[in-house]
Amino acid sequence: MSEEKGVLTPKKESKPLKYYARSKVKLMHHLFKGSVEKFLRNNSWKKGMVEIDGIEHTHYFHTINSMGMEQKYTAAVGGHFHEVTVVKNAKGEITEAICGPALKKVIKKTPSGISKTTYAPIKYMDKENDREVVDDHKHVLEYKGSDEIIPNKVQNAIQMPQLGNTFENNEVRLDVLE
Repeated sequence: MSEEKGVLTPKKESKPLKYYARSKVKLMHHLFKGSVEKFLRNNSWKKGMVEIDGIEHTHYFHTINSMGMEQKYTAAVGGHFHEVTVVKNAKGEITEAICGPALKKVIKKTPSGISKTTYAPIKYMDKENDREVVDDHKHVLEYKGSDEIIPNKVQNAIQMPQLGNTFENNEVRLDVLE
């Protein structure tokens, strides 16, 4: 910037800023449902003892969230989730969604005291039989449908109460109908 008689003028021509109106952006949302599989759960109360039970479950996978950000993991069920790899063709269309093995969130403290979140496979150590039990089940993801969404409209719909009055902390009061 140069100063001439109290007037600031730019030394170099700047490029105009690009603004994107959130209400004009349209995104494609794809929904997948995982096949019914069994995950391993340790029902033992004793440390080092493993009492495995197989529990049937399924997961849903959304390609984007309500803010329009791409998703990488399925919804969590039974304390675990799966990483999903989305395969696209040359046109950028989704051709397949591949589900990886079960993962859990692990939070570790570093020596400096900072908490670091990582994802790890689910393992149980059976000290009685001196073996490690690993839950590496996967799901076959079935395509359920697609929607064109506008992120701004989705956020406005989430913030609006659907039924009844609200309290200060946005709890919906269902006993009073308007």
